[in-house]
Amino acid sequence: MYVTEGTVSVLEGDRVVEVAAGGWHFRSRGLVHTFWNGHDSPAKFVDLYPSTQNFAHYLEELSQLDEDLHNERANPFAPENIVMFNALDARYKHEIFYEQILSLWLTMGQKYEMLITD
Repeated sequence: MYVTEGTVSVLEGDRVVEVAAGGWHFRSRGLVHTFWNGHDSPAKFVDLYPSTQNFAHYLEELSQLDEDLHNERANPFAPENIVMFNALDARYKHEIFYEQILSLWLTMGQKYEMLITD
């Protein structure tokens, strides 16, 4: 990841690294991680993926699924929706630990704006 503006926070295991504009962050393949902008100012970055992953198509489908759920005001963490996310991930041989996302957002100070219902 190369940060072009602002600062991006990266979580690797239990360690958070702050990467400021002009800085690089390298992750080993298979390393469980996440990243976010935990600051009030905008951040921009370029994240590079191996060409064998077809990651652009994955992100397009993920974005569409997220948009559809948002428009339906659906809980993205509901079991039936996690099944859809997992199916998408499996098609692209990608793994996301959805059960950890909400607690990470709250722990790391993310502004959680999605509607969550039971």
